[in-house]
Amino acid sequence: MRVLLLNLPPKGLISSRGKIHNRRIPPLEFLTTAAMLEEQRVDVRLADLAVQPLDKKDAARLAGEADRVFVTTSPYHRWQCPSLDIEEILENMADLPRHNLFVLGAHGSVFPEAMLRVTGARAVIRGEPEETVVDLCQSLDLQHIPGVTWQEGDVVHSTPDRPPADLMSLPVPAFHHLDPRLYRYELLGNNLTIFEGSRGCPYVCQFCLKSMFGHGYRKKTGQRLIQEVETAVRTTGVRRAYFFDLFFTGNDKAVRELCRHMINQRIDLTWSCQTRPDRVDAEMLVLMRKAGCRLIHYGIESGSQRLLDACGKNIRIKQIEEGVAMTHRAGIETACFFMIGLPGETQAESRETVRLARRLRPTYASFHVVIPYPGTPLHHKFVHESEPDAERTGNGTKSAGGWEPHSSALEHMIQCWPPPVSLGDQHPNELQTTARKAFLHYYLHPSYAVSRLQAGNWRSLAGQLRLFMDFVR
Repeated sequence: MRVLLLNLPPKGLISSRGKIHNRRIPPLEFLTTAAMLEEQRVDVRLADLAVQPLDKKDAARLAGEADRVFVTTSPYHRWQCPSLDIEEILENMADLPRHNLFVLGAHGSVFPEAMLRVTGARAVIRGEPEETVVDLCQSLDLQHIPGVTWQEGDVVHSTPDRPPADLMSLPVPAFHHLDPRLYRYELLGNNLTIFEGSRGCPYVCQFCLKSMFGHGYRKKTGQRLIQEVETAVRTTGVRRAYFFDLFFTGNDKAVRELCRHMINQRIDLTWSCQTRPDRVDAEMLVLMRKAGCRLIHYGIESGSQRLLDACGKNIRIKQIEEGVAMTHRAGIETACFFMIGLPGETQAESRETVRLARRLRPTYASFHVVIPYPGTPLHHKFVHESEPDAERTGNGTKSAGGWEPHSSALEHMIQCWPPPVSLGDQHPNELQTTARKAFLHYYLHPSYAVSRLQAGNWRSLAGQLRLFMDFVR
């Protein structure tokens, strides 16, 4: 059995729709899947075209040599915010053989029938893919495999959802399949890999897409995290890492255990994570800093308490201010993310968000127009009624150049993943202008320039400037 795991990224560092940063980060779910397949003595190859591009003919040749081909439209680090440039990803699939093609990712998990028809794949995998991929490599009796959607004639079939995986039952990811020197995060540096200590999140923010994570909040133990970090450092020589949990410090005990081990063993790893500013404390932050943490991502969202309450963020602005200030005192940089255009937002509340950003003084601030992703409560409440009918999609056809979906199917998939829309009192074009102005007002303010120059981290400042120019174009 020969298996190909294929990551097909959108083009460019910044997505054209939605202005989303396409970080060059390893596809963690494929590293875990590769480890599971190797336990079954399967010959597996992982090809990440985000860092090692192939033209369509070479990709098709590679796929033709495999018995099973698994393509992701949104790797692990994009499960929560998948690319809106879905047409670019679909174009990259055009010449792949269809008889052995299986598609996974957030797009197909939310709209499996449309993805099936627009790609012509043998089946679409819904939700967490690792265990389903292993099952499909053992059998093609689809009706007995949870979490798949496939088509026979004009009839589409779906098995029940697969229950979320027990993270402790999954093997240590096969880090040796990818060279960390090919990966980087502009705000952290080169020679990068990815870890996870948990999946899911116990909070219920209306804008958060959790279709790939299933229900609940699952954690790994500290010892398991230690094993994964040591394996990656020993086998690949990685120097930087991103713990990509939605809520890293929610796994409090494991985080502290991992940090103490990294300090005691003098593990030379610079890393970042993402969490909530109300779920950190001074002792934890100092411990994280000593263990190599240099950057924490915080989703702040809005400077309006009314909007924070309305979208289910369950946090007070005072808690945000205290958490970010504690992080800075511990010597850790911050990247804070703000949303423009939450439901019912006024122009005055948009200005409140910019003012909060200035008070917080994060090392990096990012302002984005709200995207009501399909599958979120926000989308269901405000966009669902105008969504195109998923049943009005046609099958594709095979041409000399490869698979070509009917225009109705392709249009449906593109419309299902629309660009940001207005949910407040501003027109969508006004929201984009407001977000751009927020970037400019924050980064061009004299106080920010002085603080960054005083910090003296020229490498991160250079990377930040490149990102800034891409976002405000």
